[in-house]
Amino acid sequence: MTRRGVLTGAAAIAAVTALPQFLHPARRVRTAIAHVVVDERLPQSATFAGGIVGSHQHAISALDDLCSRWYRQLRREVLATLGPVGGLTTWMDYEVMRSCAAEIGYARVFHAEHVPGRGFLEHQVTAHPQVLMLARRLVTPVDHMRLVTWVFSPRSI
Repeated sequence: MTRRGVLTGAAAIAAVTALPQFLHPARRVRTAIAHVVVDERLPQSATFAGGIVGSHQHAISALDDLCSRWYRQLRREVLATLGPVGGLTTWMDYEVMRSCAAEIGYARVFHAEHVPGRGFLEHQVTAHPQVLMLARRLVTPVDHMRLVTWVFSPRSI
């Protein structure tokens, strides 16, 4: 048994245990989120967006830049509806959205982050408990990335 064999076996077990949740569509939840940012690099992000009823999805590919998308399209659409915007993304995309949303007077009303090895760190979960439940079903302990589920709304809400 080599180190490479152990690592390959561990990766295979992690993939098999995470696979069943992506084979079944997420239970759809009704929230007040008007726009959902989808990070196409993360299967959890697409499944998360599919679980939000009545939202407009904005897919960000690996070759796209969220900040650039914000100034080209997303900002205009969010301002047209003045509805909350949310997503399940990497930590860096969360930080980009936090800055962009603040620019138009939006504030964070919910965010929970999954830190590898520590689980979910929850912040302001009373605003969107159904969003947290959906994120908890999608992000597993074997996920090795720091993922953040977030919602920003106009400050007047």
